[in-house]
Amino acid sequence: MRSQSAWSRFWFPENGSLVRLAYYRIVVLFLALYDVYNYGGAVFQDAAAVTRGVGVRPWNPIYLFEVFGVQGITTPTAEIVFTIFVLAIVLGLLGVFTRTTCVIIAVLWLYWTGLAYSYGKPHHDKVAMAFALCSLPLGPIGARISVDAWFQNYRRTRRGASPLAAPRTSPFALFPIRFTQICLVFGYAFAGWSKIVITGFGWTNGYTLMGIMMGHDNEWSAFFANNLLMCSLMSMVTLFVQASFPLILLHWKLRFFYLPMATFFHLMTWLTMDTGPYITLWLTLLSAFVFLDTAPVRMRTWLWEGRWWKRCASLVLAFVPASLVLWILFGVLPLAWLLLVIPVALSYVMLLFSHRRIDVIFDGHCGICKRTVVMLHGLDWAHRLRFLDLRDWDQVHAKHHLLDFDRCERDMHVVFADDSFAAAVPAYRSIAWRIPLLWPTAAALHLSPVRAIADRIYRHVADSRLDRGCGDSSCSIHGRQSRPD
Repeated sequence: MRSQSAWSRFWFPENGSLVRLAYYRIVVLFLALYDVYNYGGAVFQDAAAVTRGVGVRPWNPIYLFEVFGVQGITTPTAEIVFTIFVLAIVLGLLGVFTRTTCVIIAVLWLYWTGLAYSYGKPHHDKVAMAFALCSLPLGPIGARISVDAWFQNYRRTRRGASPLAAPRTSPFALFPIRFTQICLVFGYAFAGWSKIVITGFGWTNGYTLMGIMMGHDNEWSAFFANNLLMCSLMSMVTLFVQASFPLILLHWKLRFFYLPMATFFHLMTWLTMDTGPYITLWLTLLSAFVFLDTAPVRMRTWLWEGRWWKRCASLVLAFVPASLVLWILFGVLPLAWLLLVIPVALSYVMLLFSHRRIDVIFDGHCGICKRTVVMLHGLDWAHRLRFLDLRDWDQVHAKHHLLDFDRCERDMHVVFADDSFAAAVPAYRSIAWRIPLLWPTAAALHLSPVRAIADRIYRHVADSRLDRGCGDSSCSIHGRQSRPD
């Protein structure tokens, strides 16, 4: 019974984080967008050849295409598939009809990749992506950080529920992640075990690796190919990491060893053997094993409150992965795409240096306030906001005794770490600086004309809410409540 219980907890933990699954969905779909663009040129080139009927490369369909009798496509068909594919990925990133959209993405990705492989040579760097995309719809992937989740929370709020009542956990939240983890783990393990079964530990003598590198003409290959000891050491480390990779499932701290080693392995094979960066493989690996929901908070805590070695580690973990991704993408993607990728990487780094967490005081008897909280809560991916309901005044006053109930009822307040506070438009500006998607709005609110317009709009809405009611059944007739004793 104990083993069955442990097995069940591994696949379906009661506290499975829906936010972690949402982050995982976003990373995987971004990788799918990169991948479809990266292979788009080859697919369109073959489609153009089919359209002209000349110069077509030999069609050697993958097994799935052979079973279903799939043939090559022409340029118009390729354009339609590409357009639907990109549109579906955008909808999936936004979380619109999330599960259905991800099913479409998985099918089209298999089809698009199959076209590229049926004319060319299959590569195993896409295996992890295939498992990740196909397993996404098997979990509640639209439950958080999505338009679907926002509408669900909005409807719950309209029915009188708390705007903070969005579910945080689900027993099924980690199933797509666990499925991808198992596929990745045994993919590496089988590579190591097959070497041991076929050649024994003789594979570590360095000659095999040296012979492979001699077949490639670049500075990195030449350097290692002339150093038998170095090749032998690299062979031993590679074999150990691959064969023992399942140990990563036993304790989360082992990820600090296996994840960097796997990334280093793929980068070295790219530099010495021209295998390609395998960026989709090792980024899928990282997104599956890293706690994406708590990593920003943990790293920020290390940076501001940890010991010196934790502060150094947080800086390394912040800058190295982002710099590595940008270094690879600069050689693959054009400038137009980098303009989309760079802000994401910079936002990730800047979140570590963002302002401390603030408390947002809102009126839980106000429909407008609750709908605002629903939106802000959905956008607060970095957990920089803590919402406190004014109607629970005892809790609010115990935490922030300098606040006045009547003023909090009139305007939304935010309280900073030093117990200072801001209200009305300055409060919203402080909130916007803590949400990356609202940074342009926060910057605009520092401009005098924009700030003046925002003040007038806010004052009109806030005063109308108090004078005519706030659009919620729990309000009094005029939208006011008496001051608590």
